[in-house]
Formats: sequence, C-alpha cells, structure tokens
Amino acid sequence: MLTWYQQGHDVQQLLPKLATYLGHVSVASTQRYLQMTPELLQAASMRFAAYAASVEDEVAEHA
Repeated sequence: MLTWYQQGHDVQQLLPKLATYLGHVSVASTQRYLQMTPELLQAASMRFAAYAASVEDEVAEHA
C-alpha cells in the first residue's frame, strides 16, 4: 500500500482488487491483515493534505 501511495495510485480503488486477489469476500476482510505503519500514515496524510489544499484553492477561485 505504501508503494501505491508513493506512486500516486488511487488506493481506495485498488483495495477491492487486493481483496479479490487475496480471495477475501470484502475489503473489510482484508483490512484485518493490514497494519498502519508510520510510513503509511505519513503517505496517507500527505495525500490528504494535497487534496485539502486543492479543494481550498478551488473554493478560493469561486469566491
């Protein structure tokens, strides 16, 4: 998952594919095996910060 974040992939879109690959019924089943690491948390936080900044810019443009 960390590599997905680092490469700019849509992680939310890839998780169902991972679940299917692992033979799980749902993403919830897969989540039991995933661990949040400091590196993964940082990558996800950076992705969210970039998203939030783009939303703020868009709002400012329309204000």
